[in-house]
Amino acid sequence: MVVGPAMQTSMVRWTPQQRQSLDLSFARGLQPRAAATSEAVAPHPQILELWKVGRPAHQDANPTSSAEMFRRRSLAHVCISQFSSSIAEAPLFAERYGVRLSPKDDLLAELAEKLNNELTPYQYTQRLAADAKIHDEAFIFKARSQVGIVRELWPLRVDQVNPIPGRGGAIHHYEIKGWPDIPARNIAHLKGYDPLNDYRGLSPLQVLKLEGLLDSDALLYLGEFFRNGGLPSVVLTSPATLTAEQRQISRDEYRETTGRRTGLPGDTGWHEPFVMSNGATITELGGDLSKLDLSSIFDLSESRTCAVMGVPAIIAGVRIGLLQAQAYGTAREARRDWWGKDLGPFLTSLGQWHTLMIASEFGPGYKLRFDLRKVAALKEARSVQLRDASLMFSQGVFSRDQALEWVGEDPVDGRPVYAAEAKQAPQPTGAAA
Repeated sequence: MVVGPAMQTSMVRWTPQQRQSLDLSFARGLQPRAAATSEAVAPHPQILELWKVGRPAHQDANPTSSAEMFRRRSLAHVCISQFSSSIAEAPLFAERYGVRLSPKDDLLAELAEKLNNELTPYQYTQRLAADAKIHDEAFIFKARSQVGIVRELWPLRVDQVNPIPGRGGAIHHYEIKGWPDIPARNIAHLKGYDPLNDYRGLSPLQVLKLEGLLDSDALLYLGEFFRNGGLPSVVLTSPATLTAEQRQISRDEYRETTGRRTGLPGDTGWHEPFVMSNGATITELGGDLSKLDLSSIFDLSESRTCAVMGVPAIIAGVRIGLLQAQAYGTAREARRDWWGKDLGPFLTSLGQWHTLMIASEFGPGYKLRFDLRKVAALKEARSVQLRDASLMFSQGVFSRDQALEWVGEDPVDGRPVYAAEAKQAPQPTGAAA
């Protein structure tokens, strides 16, 4: 970006020690400290950011709005909580050239087991998955040792981080108010696809704004319905001519008997008998809850919310999920199907992202993956896979590598080794005849 002379004389010069301290403090969510500098800070001049020239401004990326919807929309909160807690069942592990590494022998494996000193691996993955679902993006700060090796991974608040591209359009650094610029190499940015924004994800909660308003309006209507009497609006009709004072007395008697008394929760006159005299009659004018059928409105908003959030309605626990029970059978079957269609592929992609952003720094052949064998919903299905693969291999239908691929493991060497050949393999030296 282009800055004026005043900006050039007021920029803070951070020492490596100050930057490392600030980076680690920032990752832990501490408040920023004012930097010591002997130079006077001049007013900020007008800044022209060259990367914005010729690019249309787009304002839809609003992390704060998405976070507020997660905090206030009950169904969105349930869907995201179910998604993130399910994803966190699979632990992260490191491997090199297909061999699983031990934390005692390898730095990357140690990092996968202890990502930082405040979050467990479960909490780390749960936080990452929640951010990915709420914002369609997540930011991980890579805290490094003095020699530049990644030693800790810290999730950052999405609403506090702002990616800043360089002249060529690629992200050059990340900004957060009150902190020095963070180089792009120290941030792992997980981002979904937004066709109108090259640098931020498209939150599914923003897509659900209309359904959220519909759901809120229906709930507000119910609240107002009960706050304003607890019964449909009526007209009290009397054959005799009443004075204004008599009409007010009749109105007050009806309201005090059938409506709220003190306005406190639970202090109502619902279902109380009301005695009328002088041949008076009551005519209903308002709506009747039994006739409104608000369930269709809730079913519409709930089904669309579950569809956009990628969570089966039966797992979210909403009424529309009972209809899905006829197709899935039980919630257990629905969860297993959910893992096969959505959660499993997501974790595979998330492991590839960790490999690209983190494991690649440790050398060739290193990978970070999530162990799906630890997922309770998949254990039964995996047992069936192992049984089928073993049977097909023993009968000569599958080769060794085909059997491994059948259960989701990597092949050994690509040679078509079958059970008959494996049995005829030479015995090791010294074996009993």
